[in-house]
Amino acid sequence: MLIQLEWVDLCGKTTLIDKLKKINPNIIVLTVPHIVIPKKDDIKQKKKVWKYYIEILEEIKERLIHDNPIIILDRFHLSEIVYWKVIRWYDSSDMKEYIEKVNWILNIIKEQNKFWIIYLSDDTESIRERYLKDWDEYVKEKKYYHNLKREYNKQIDIMKKKWFKVLEINVFKDNDYRNKIIEEIFLSDYVYKRNG
Repeated sequence: MLIQLEWVDLCGKTTLIDKLKKINPNIIVLTVPHIVIPKKDDIKQKKKVWKYYIEILEEIKERLIHDNPIIILDRFHLSEIVYWKVIRWYDSSDMKEYIEKVNWILNIIKEQNKFWIIYLSDDTESIRERYLKDWDEYVKEKKYYHNLKREYNKQIDIMKKKWFKVLEINVFKDNDYRNKIIEEIFLSDYVYKRNG
């Protein structure tokens, strides 16, 4: 099973991952290394990160065919598209070929009923309070919060229209989100029965 977590920093991704690891300590968590993230709107740097996404997904696809691990992507290509547009002001139109390749691989995984996106929607007040505690580090996210949310919603809607499964939860206010994930994701596949 492949689970992709999406939303801004401090939205509760780490809290969610810790909860899921209590369900199954064998869960594998992957994050994008900072070294591959583009530092400027440069075609070579942008290709580098998208080639990384494709390589990782190809490896995951093969693992899911031969084994059945639970792999969590702690933000992935959707965050790249959103942050490029809202905070870095990069143009992603020249990466269309790579974006389509990523979605093509994800679609193969989806067809095996082994892919979910968890969108950690939140209320503005909760995330604002968390940003204020680390204002210096998250000043850009605070400044562009509403633009980030609008663009994330747009990307999530695009994935839904392509029939990707999306589960929206709020770790701040939804006390039953752990059970919701178990019921919606783990019990929809034999992963939970096998590993739980």
